[in-house]
Amino acid sequence: MYLHHHCVVVQDMDEALKIFCDYLGMKLVKRVEGFGENLELAFIEEPKTGHQIELFSRLPVDIKNQGSGTLDHLAFLVDDVDQSFNELKEKDGLEVDKEPYTIDKYNARMAFLKDNNGFRIQLVQYL
Repeated sequence: MYLHHHCVVVQDMDEALKIFCDYLGMKLVKRVEGFGENLELAFIEEPKTGHQIELFSRLPVDIKNQGSGTLDHLAFLVDDVDQSFNELKEKDGLEVDKEPYTIDKYNARMAFLKDNNGFRIQLVQYL
């Protein structure tokens, strides 16, 4: 298991990409249609370190509930989402946020846990 990316909510995807890519030198890795409350998502990468940030563009009503610029989750890449999820959900201080599920169009399986502070931790496995 290792840290894969941070996810940040943005109000305007084009503006966010201009800032991160044009001004700060990050490169766009992927920009795709979102799912659920997320209109669109993009992965950007810092070229020297390879660190990635995922950007979520949300409906205005969802931006009010979780403001633009807030951290949505930290994602950890794992070999087996189900196994890691089942091990971690039993740990003191972690609770289930979303059971494991697959998103075929992203070729990924994921699950979410929350810690005692309400912080979201995503487990992701690319299939």
